Amino acid sequence: MKSILLLNIILHLLWFCNGQACSEQQEALKVLRQVQKLLTEHEASYLRGLRALNQRITQLKDQLLKGETKENCPRLNAPRHGRILGGKLKVGHEIHFLCDPGYRLVGSETRTCQKNQTWSGEPALCTESARFNNKGILQSPNEVTTENKKTPSTLAPICSILIYNSNSPIRIFVDMNSIETLPINAATPAKCSSFQGTQHCTCDPGYLIQPGALCQDVDECSMFHRNAEAKICVHECINTAGSYLCVCPEGYVLDPHHNTCQDIDECSLEQNPCPGGSLCVNLYGGFVCVQPECPKPKQNTSYVKTSVQQCEKSPCLMGSKSCLEAPRSISFHSISLQSQLPAPRVLFTMSAPRSLGDNQRFSIIRGKGRGLEVRQASRHRWELVLNKPLSGPAEIQVDVEMAETSSEALPGKHIFSVTIYVSKYPF
Repeated sequence: MKSILLLNIILHLLWFCNGQACSEQQEALKVLRQVQKLLTEHEASYLRGLRALNQRITQLKDQLLKGETKENCPRLNAPRHGRILGGKLKVGHEIHFLCDPGYRLVGSETRTCQKNQTWSGEPALCTESARFNNKGILQSPNEVTTENKKTPSTLAPICSILIYNSNSPIRIFVDMNSIETLPINAATPAKCSSFQGTQHCTCDPGYLIQPGALCQDVDECSMFHRNAEAKICVHECINTAGSYLCVCPEGYVLDPHHNTCQDIDECSLEQNPCPGGSLCVNLYGGFVCVQPECPKPKQNTSYVKTSVQQCEKSPCLMGSKSCLEAPRSISFHSISLQSQLPAPRVLFTMSAPRSLGDNQRFSIIRGKGRGLEVRQASRHRWELVLNKPLSGPAEIQVDVEMAETSSEALPGKHIFSVTIYVSKYPF
């Protein structure tokens, strides 16, 4: 670059001197020397900057390589009949698992590289989707089909199950007495072929090759249920020919993508299941219709219903001390919990009017000794806290009293009446 620029300047000066009979050649040479010196200094500065840039790039590469060796998670393999998306093994990066058509994922769909160089979640497996034949389990709720002859059902119980076909829910009915007689063959012949004197035998997915070229059905239910953390079904698992079926209890629907049981919110249906005047409360595995009643009149004290969940005290008679000391209002609340829910956890939050300042006190007056307590969260906010897991099914009634402690006026009280519904299952 420098040589080309210098040559252009020399040719330009020679042409100028010849064309104009230039007599100041010494002056021109002096200019050329100055230009040459300037270009030499510029080139040296450029080379110094280039060397510094190369050194910086090398340092950055070394730092990246050191970071990868210290913070990488072990490489995971794609599951059989599936594939893995994402190849970065650094902390904070995610990998995703997909199964081939006809297979469903068991385990974690996404796993993240953690700071302790381990992957979050559970190992991913691809298992064949459940299949149903028309001889084993498809039956109506009032009849059982046997050899194409319909006879009244005298067997019990018949279980209603929701399954999914092309992402649409389908309700089927399973005679639980016939579950063990589903056509799951003890062993079926393998598919064999001969090549150059050697026999190769294979089994369909869901079967294992056995001696004698036989295929034995894999009992996924018993295999995975040995380890509680690796259960493929959260509730009940039914082994089928070449696969398995997850069944949920009444009030739940099966999530086909994760084999988990999701609660059905009956209260959000178009037709309200509760009669007029009552409130529908959705529970885990069901619902309840509540219609709280105000306390009956007692000692000149009576209450009037101001809403479905609120009662207000009627004005007191002159000089009625018992009426003045009774709670001014009562509010009703419902909480739905799963069985054995981890604790401690906040169940309910209560607020006091700011006009009371610090002159209020909260306490449990009914339902003590069930692992519940009231604690102050801030100046005007209190919390009902669960300190130990609750086992269901259970219905627990807790009344929390907020009392004003001001000495300038008669103490006012408010009752938070809380009903806790604990389900039978931990999901």
